[in-house]
Amino acid sequence: MSVITDLDQSWQEKGEREIIFEARAILENMTNVCDEGLNRLQEMVNGGKLNTVPLDLQRALLRWKNLYGTAKTNFEGDQELIDIYQWRP
Repeated sequence: MSVITDLDQSWQEKGEREIIFEARAILENMTNVCDEGLNRLQEMVNGGKLNTVPLDLQRALLRWKNLYGTAKTNFEGDQELIDIYQWRP
């Protein structure tokens, strides 16, 4: 290999590694955003504020909470996702 080929490969590997970091960050960010939304909804419920919004919106929020709760349970039981969350590139 020439020096140029070695440098090109290093830059390619660096680019691939950056894509891996970005993809891992996207996965973690999606989870964090949903968890934050769930926490904010729970604060609204605990503070009695949910009763002040229209009934259709209340139902939609509670349905999302139930759907996300089910999804989160599935996420936490999925070994492949667990491995990815524990992996640090």
